[in-house]
Amino acid sequence: MKTQSYWFICSALFLSCISAAQPSLVKKASAKKIELTKTDLTISPDVNIKNATIYGIGLDMSIRTVYALVNRSSKYIRMEIDPINERHFYLMDNTEADTVKVPLAYLQWGNFDSSLIEIDIYPDMKKYLVKNTQDLLSDSIDNPNSEVVKRFLGNRAFEKVTLNVASIGLKTERYFYSKPRLMIEKQTNNDKTKYILIIYDLE
Repeated sequence: MKTQSYWFICSALFLSCISAAQPSLVKKASAKKIELTKTDLTISPDVNIKNATIYGIGLDMSIRTVYALVNRSSKYIRMEIDPINERHFYLMDNTEADTVKVPLAYLQWGNFDSSLIEIDIYPDMKKYLVKNTQDLLSDSIDNPNSEVVKRFLGNRAFEKVTLNVASIGLKTERYFYSKPRLMIEKQTNNDKTKYILIIYDLE
């Protein structure tokens, strides 16, 4: 009888542990990835940019995993190491001639054995993005009357100047949005301006 009671208690404890673990499993499963070369990011106002991918590449991936994904799409993209930082890589457009270097994105790892922590999507990636997602890499984000601002971005939660060298006309600003949860960087070099969509965990 004591043996039966013992096993009953153990079974109950085991089942309670499984039950307690279920919410976290459900939470992870709900974080659906959004492939930006196939899906318009702007269709959902509740989107979180950390769940976005390009060519299957997303946050928390190892360098080895990303290399494998790039090799599968080698007809379109390739990786080139940043000569200044060996843990950072450029994602290059492989559809261009070998003599032409067109960076589509910039991939950043903290360490070689760490996970991918940031993806900067450059303006030349725009032509591979779907529909209104392209507007996130344009001056439409600075126009309060544009469709992408009125229907998707809304007001900025806050702005941050990360570089400002007025003497040579250099300025970099980062715009943060709470709903949707995303970040866009604006780089100004005298009369030239470019916008970069940043895939990053803002939580």
